[in-house]
Formats: sequence, C-alpha cells, structure tokens
Amino acid sequence: MKTEEFKLLFEAKSILEKNWREEYTIPSPKLYPHQWSWDSGFISIGYSHYDQDRAQKEMLSMFEGQWANGMLPHIIFRGGKGYFPSAEYWQTELSEHSPEIKTSGITQPPVHALAALHVYENSSDNEEAISFLKKIFPKILLFHRYLLTKRDPENSGIATIFHPWESGLDNSLRWDEPLARIKVEDLPQYKRVDTEKVSSDQRPTDEDYDRYLYLIEVMKKNNYDEEKIYKVIPFKIKDITFNSILYAANQAMIKIAGI
Repeated sequence: MKTEEFKLLFEAKSILEKNWREEYTIPSPKLYPHQWSWDSGFISIGYSHYDQDRAQKEMLSMFEGQWANGMLPHIIFRGGKGYFPSAEYWQTELSEHSPEIKTSGITQPPVHALAALHVYENSSDNEEAISFLKKIFPKILLFHRYLLTKRDPENSGIATIFHPWESGLDNSLRWDEPLARIKVEDLPQYKRVDTEKVSSDQRPTDEDYDRYLYLIEVMKKNNYDEEKIYKVIPFKIKDITFNSILYAANQAMIKIAGI
C-alpha cells in the first residue's frame, strides 16, 4: 500500500472511531448527530473490512427503527440535539405503523442488501456471518416489499419517492424543476439550524427549505398513509438512481437467499 493510501485509510478509520456511538455511527457530530439509513449501509461496508462486530451492529441497529409496514426511515433520532427537522417536528406517532423509537417519516435508497452481502463476504467467521444474514434478511425483504407495493401502486416495478431527501442526493440540481412547481401553502413557522453550523452558501436556499418542509406537512396531514399521500403530494418521482440501487439490492438479496 502506498503512503498516501495508508494515510487516507488511517484518517477514514479515525473519523469512524470518533463518530462511533456504541451501536451506530453518526455522519457528523454537528450537522448530522443521529443515525442515517444509507450512511449506515455504506459505513458498515467500511467496517466489514476490519471490524465485523461493528459492521453487523451498524446494520442491525438501523433496522431498530423499521416501521411495521416495512418502511425504513432515513433517520433514527438517538439523543443528539440541535438538529432540525427534529423528532418532534416529524410527529411520526401519527402513523399506526411507526415504532416506539423516534424516527423520520421518509426513507432513503435501499443499499442495505448490498451492504449485508459485503459484510458476509468480508467475514472470516462463516458461521457468525450466516447468523447475521439470517437476522437481517427478513428485515430487508420487508423493506423491499414496502417499496414495491406501497410506493408503487401502479405495479410498474419502479418505486416512487415523495421527497428529495429520499433520493439520498438531497440538494441535487435535478430537483430544481420539480421543486419549483410546488406551491407552498399554510407552512408553520420554523427556525433552521443547519445554516448556524455551516455556511449558508453550502446549504439549500430558504425557498427550497420551505418546499422540503411543506412536503413533510402534506405527509403529516395524511398520517403518513402512503395511499392518501399518493393522491395529494406534489412531488412523486420514479427516480432512476433510487431504483437502480433497488434493482442491484434485489440481485444481492437473491445471492443472500442462496447462501
């Protein structure tokens, strides 16, 4: 390994070590102080190369926030303060499917089957790795079924996202046009905290943030009921990136099922 590669590896592992919180890893102590879904998926892949225990804990802890209908939320709120939209803002208790642990009410790209397969393949303890797969497989399967039923009432085989944040590419230019078509109505007052932690020129505009929160308000008013939301929400996208990941994840599930 070259010196630069070794230095990069050392720095990456150091960041993971600093951000580890017993069973999960936070993306950032200041800006993102909770557990994020697809972050945990990618992080578990990294851990799988040198710390199988953490890799497996990272994955399993994320599914502690899975809803009864299979939806895997993009955030589990685990004690960090100073983040908005907070757990109280999301009001996920409005849904009959939400768990006791506080979560957001939207999902993120389904990278978890791919991550689980990497964890298995990088393990030196085959028995332990298979035990992990037996625990995680039914949870991921329930998530995929949710995406291909509740998020695809047309039965097209392509899942729909209700919010730019569900894409994982939150502030991408690809959302400028669909967001611009949204007419914001009756939005409660709120206070951003992200622009207090990083420069505002690195964050979404206030106008875009209004639209982000308006979409959440629509979901809340419909008690996070996908059937009702589908009829009224002004942001319904069959995102190529999200569904490409879902396709690859389904292929990974086929491989896992054969192990």
